[in-house]
Amino acid sequence: MRDLDEWTKRNLLINKELDEADPIWGQPARVYNSVQGGWVVLSDRSGTYMCAPGLRESIQHWSPEKKANLTSWINEQNRLGEPFPKLLPQALEEAWSAKPKRFREKVDQFFRYLQSIGYRPGDYILPSQVENSTDNHPAEHAIMRWTEAATERELRGLFSTLVSEGLMENQHGLRLTGRGLSRMDDLDATGAETDQVFVAMWFGDEMSEVYEKGIVPALAEVGYKAFRIDQKEHANKIDDEIIAEIRRSRFVVADFTCGTVPGEGGAVGVPRGGVYYEAGFAQGLGMPVIWTVRQDQIGLVHFDTRQFNHIAWTDADDLRVRLSRRVAAVVGERRAR
Repeated sequence: MRDLDEWTKRNLLINKELDEADPIWGQPARVYNSVQGGWVVLSDRSGTYMCAPGLRESIQHWSPEKKANLTSWINEQNRLGEPFPKLLPQALEEAWSAKPKRFREKVDQFFRYLQSIGYRPGDYILPSQVENSTDNHPAEHAIMRWTEAATERELRGLFSTLVSEGLMENQHGLRLTGRGLSRMDDLDATGAETDQVFVAMWFGDEMSEVYEKGIVPALAEVGYKAFRIDQKEHANKIDDEIIAEIRRSRFVVADFTCGTVPGEGGAVGVPRGGVYYEAGFAQGLGMPVIWTVRQDQIGLVHFDTRQFNHIAWTDADDLRVRLSRRVAAVVGERRAR
């Protein structure tokens, strides 16, 4: 497993390395103490995260399946550009109550893992001596993390199914077949070559400056063009147009800022249902979604999506800077062709 560079150690206020295992799975890990009062953990099995020193005791009665949910949450945060998500009580609650991934979602995650490591035709995913060994290999731990596998038996079952479906072969080790390579490519088939980014947001007048001076230039800085459905002339059903344009896009920026109405306890949000629908549809396609919301409304975001790492912006300029950085980290800059 990798170590922290000196700049990151300074940024996280690390003062010493601890002789501790990964608090979630008890596997070997690099664990550091931060003067902020928490631990910084780097683990092949769980990913990278920050937690309270008492995390192990907090989840000691969790089943492997619940721990897999938590690991999956950490991995998704890492994938979306949050290198050290904090395992606060809210995150633990969300992981505990999360629905497990369906099998096909786990298969998609397996291929996304291969994409993340730059898998190339002919590469071995696991050499035979590792695949047949009782000792865990870093790649096995990483795959379990990405696929939300609770046990090694579940991981072996996934491998066996992929072999039986002709997506992998097991000759001197596990590697993708031609069908498997095509299956991996299919994950990026939607919008992979386009510079269009679908922007899902409230179209209220007060959001015009946020879009024009925040979102549009932020995407332009990293080589993408913002698209908003209300700015397209068409004669079709709006729902059909939305679905078609999301499919044509490279990724989605979803801003959950909404209007409010007075309530007994203060302002009550009026959520934009379309934004939630469009973000969910993009996720179903395996498309990256960048989540944003005005800082004073982070508490109004729906519970089901609060688990995602939102950019909580203060004004258009703040959003421009932070959105540009997030896109570069999560999706990557697009070079002119």
